[in-house]
Amino acid sequence: MEYPVNYDSPAELREFLESSNLSMKKRFGQNFLINRGGREKIISCLPVSAGDSVWEIGPGLGAMTWHLLEMKADVTVFEIDHGFIGNLTEFYGRLSNFSMVEGDFLKSFKIRSENDADAPDYILGNLPYVSGSVMIAEIVRSSIEPKRMVFTLQKEVGQRMAAVPGTKDYSSFSLVCQSKYDIFMRGDLKPGSFYPRPAVQSAIIELRPHSRFKPGDPQMYYKLIDDLFLARRKKISNNLTKGKLASELGRDIMAQTLEKSGLDGGRRAETLSVPDVELLSRMLSEDLK
Repeated sequence: MEYPVNYDSPAELREFLESSNLSMKKRFGQNFLINRGGREKIISCLPVSAGDSVWEIGPGLGAMTWHLLEMKADVTVFEIDHGFIGNLTEFYGRLSNFSMVEGDFLKSFKIRSENDADAPDYILGNLPYVSGSVMIAEIVRSSIEPKRMVFTLQKEVGQRMAAVPGTKDYSSFSLVCQSKYDIFMRGDLKPGSFYPRPAVQSAIIELRPHSRFKPGDPQMYYKLIDDLFLARRKKISNNLTKGKLASELGRDIMAQTLEKSGLDGGRRAETLSVPDVELLSRMLSEDLK
């Protein structure tokens, strides 16, 4: 199967967009990955076999989609741009291993993630800078468990995902991502790797699942993260007694759980590791039984 359009040439992509009366939309954060080596690197991070279920977020004109279909994977793409939806249907709609979900990924994901039969083996995507971190957090916090995920993101977002406690890049997002996954930075992508050129450096980020996550109640763990980072510069004792869980369960219960955990209430949230928050989650879950 030949490329339906030259995905490596900014000039030819621009000509194709103009002839199709299409344009790149800033509100969707659209940037085509025109670096073939970058696309091949992403695909190489996924040990996809024929018949595997793969979700691709934001395929654009289908450059990586093409590779996945050539590998005989069962590919489901999530695309919000009506213009690109038409092109993807024209390019790949006749293939039995291609399907498309139209609209906002965050909305459609919530529905599909509740159906185990729809769960993918792998997820990948050249994610928009404006919402990529939100998409990843939603996937991680859900019940689906892909074997691997690979994304292109703004490099600083990838650094936050992989950061260790106590560093400037460490955040609630770090604790969310690292709860179920080991994070690997698989290479940088210069602005010239994209069309249009973004103003920032990008990176390829791989997420591999691990089996260390033991929070008692996973959703309790994620709620605790939200509360612990309620005010980043405040002590965790302050945040835990003023967050949503304190409103639901009572300030006394939150204070007692913190005391029983042995964690220093004078610490700040950015010093807490995944096991620290897991401990709080397990203890709180046990207390509520």
